[in-house]
Amino acid sequence: EPHLIRKSRRGEVVLTTRPVAFLGYRVSRAGIRPGKRMMKRMKQRFRALRHESPERVARSIESYRGWIGFG
Repeated sequence: EPHLIRKSRRGEVVLTTRPVAFLGYRVSRAGIRPGKRMMKRMKQRFRALRHESPERVARSIESYRGWIGFG
């Protein structure tokens, strides 16, 4: 007789007082914001942009503003 087995904590139901990570964003009662990994990667990419053209830097900044402004 088959039945459902939950193997990981990722399917855990948590209280709404704790923020949770969902699709790379931190979701909480206060709203949605980028997760830790996304922010770390964004910082790395900004450092790499130091040697790029001003137009490329402007496009990247607008893109990241869209990511952050999602929530």
